[in-house]
Amino acid sequence: MNTLGKIFGNSTHLKLLNIFYNDRKSFYNLSELARMISKSAVTTRKGISDLVDADILGIEKMSEVCVVYLKMDGKYTEGLISMIDKIQTLDEGDVVKELIARRQ
Repeated sequence: MNTLGKIFGNSTHLKLLNIFYNDRKSFYNLSELARMISKSAVTTRKGISDLVDADILGIEKMSEVCVVYLKMDGKYTEGLISMIDKIQTLDEGDVVKELIARRQ
């Protein structure tokens, strides 16, 4: 996600997206996510709320806890995942080119 960080900044939104991009089928509660991205619960909640409003994340109430998940059927989720995949593919190509150049 280094290139994405360069493009979009090292935002709470990007950190949350990174978690769900790398583990698309998992559910997390707010405190877990806040700990994982080293942000306060308030900052994390705001980032989650923005991504829920954008139809990328979903929230479900399970027992006493609300859990957050990647909304795979969300309006923009597929396009977002495709964009991240493409950027990672380009990054991997750059790494290979750099390794080849070093060996020569």
